[in-house]
Parts: sequence; C-alpha cells; structure tokens
Amino acid sequence: MDGRPYTGRCGHPACFRRGFVLHLKTSKHAGDFHLDSLPEGRIDLLARVCTNAFFMSFGVRRNSVFAASLAPPDPKKERRSGYGAKQGDQTCPGAALAPTVDRDADGKAAAKRCRREPPGDVSGPPPAAVGTVLCIDGNAVKHLRPDERNTAALIKRLLDPPAPNARKIADHAKRHGMSIEDAGAAMAAKNNQCVAGLSHKAGGLLDALAAAMELVGRGTSGAPFVLLLHEKGVELSLLLEARARDSGDGALFPNGVVLVVGDNVGLSEAEQLDLVDSLRAGGVPFATASLGAQPLLASQCVAISHYLLDRYHVCERRA
Repeated sequence: MDGRPYTGRCGHPACFRRGFVLHLKTSKHAGDFHLDSLPEGRIDLLARVCTNAFFMSFGVRRNSVFAASLAPPDPKKERRSGYGAKQGDQTCPGAALAPTVDRDADGKAAAKRCRREPPGDVSGPPPAAVGTVLCIDGNAVKHLRPDERNTAALIKRLLDPPAPNARKIADHAKRHGMSIEDAGAAMAAKNNQCVAGLSHKAGGLLDALAAAMELVGRGTSGAPFVLLLHEKGVELSLLLEARARDSGDGALFPNGVVLVVGDNVGLSEAEQLDLVDSLRAGGVPFATASLGAQPLLASQCVAISHYLLDRYHVCERRA
C-alpha cells in the first residue's frame, strides 16, 4: 500500500475490476417483500448472488461491483389492487381518495375507513411497467453482511426506506437535546449511511449492464469486457488462458470485466439478442462464455467465476 485512496484497483499492473449483472425476472417491486418470506419473488436468489459477488473469508472484495435488473410488477396484479395504493401494511383500492387520518392517533379507524372507500377509477389501462436497477459498489459499501436476511434487509432499506416516525424523532431530539427538524435530518442521514455504496433507479437489463460497466470502467480508457455466461459458450477457463497469453505481463482485462448471469428462469433468446445488438452497436468487446454444459445456480456461477479470475490476480486484502 502506498497511502493513496483505494479506488477498486490496488495499483498492480495486472489488477482489474470485475462486475456481475443479474437479471431477476420474478422479483417483487421496489422493496415490496417480507424478510420472513424471501423465496417469494426470489429475493433469496438475489441475496445469495450478491453475497457471492462480494464476500470471501473475513473480507469483502472491494474490486467487485454488482448490479441487478429487478422485474417490474405484474400489471394484472397491480390492476386488481387499484395500482397498489397502500395504507399501512394493507393494500387498499382507492386509498389515494380516502381522507387523511393520523395513523398514530387512530390507526384502526384509518384501516377501516380505507376499506369502506370505493376503489379509484381503474377502468383505463394500467401505467407502463418499469423495472428497477439495483447497483452495489464494493469499494463504497459499508454495512453489507454475508447472510441472506441481512443482505435482503439492506436492499429493502434502500428500495423502500422506512417512513419517518414522529415518536422516534421526538425521542431522538429529547435524548440529544436538538430540535425536531435537526433530529429528523440526523435520522435521515443515518439511513443514508446505512445504504452507502448502494443505489437504484428505474430501468431494465440494459440499464443494469450500463450501470455495472460505468462503475467497473471508471478511471480507465475504454469500455470493460463483457462476458455473457451461457452453457453453449466458450469454456471460460480457456478464454482466460488465451487472453493471458495475449496480454503478456499486463492486466487480463485492462478496462475491467463484467459478467452477465440469469436467474432460475434464465435469459430468453430475445433478451440475449438485445444484449448482443446493444454491445455491438456500442462497440463494446464481448464474448459468450461457459462454465460447463451443466446448468448451475446463479450464485455458483459467480463463485466459480471469481475462482477463475483470481488465478490471474488477487488484490491485497482490505477491511
């Protein structure tokens, strides 16, 4: 270490950043999941892939990036529920038309009144479904833990931030001797610190790939190399050996590498063609790589890819 701030690369000539992109088709929308039922929406799969992307024994891979494309909500389900307006933990059709009620003072009345309100006009077409792109930078993340529940809780905190609680804010203000406004700002800042290194935006698979490429290629002179994992691709170990011979003593991937994996459903043929067309149009170097003819779990693909990439360079361990 030379005292310079770490940017995801250790400074070694052979160092390169690596990113993983997961396309999750069966996900819940924008944090709408329960920590006690992670398999619903395959949030358990999302958490496992995220864990394998970053964690090693007693350490975090600071040179790794993870991005996920979370499927948009089912328009038919949103249509049946009045576009998903909520009152507390209960979905209430037409809740947006209900009069405002102080839930702390009369929570039961609020829920009862919401149920009695007629549903809003849902006769027209539902709004266009938009997915969510989740992105995690290993160099900036602070509160990620290597178990599924804590990882899912952190993702939920980002996608569905806890609503301000007047009682907690008042207690915080009294305990620290500050105004209500300052206490609210302090609690909001604490939540932002909890999700440091995580970000999200609307988008799909191509947006998730672009986000991962932007983080992996930051500070380099070109676009990262993209590897599309598929059973019918070139054996990844052979592809890496060929690149190592061509690179000499330099980095295997001077601008970094991004690997795209599918979920339990996998990428459709149309999605694969869209990816290839987009990469070709942007002049991005890519290849289709395989980890064997036998289909593997997405989390296993990430772990095996790390193992193969670690053969060529491993950054110095950092806290």
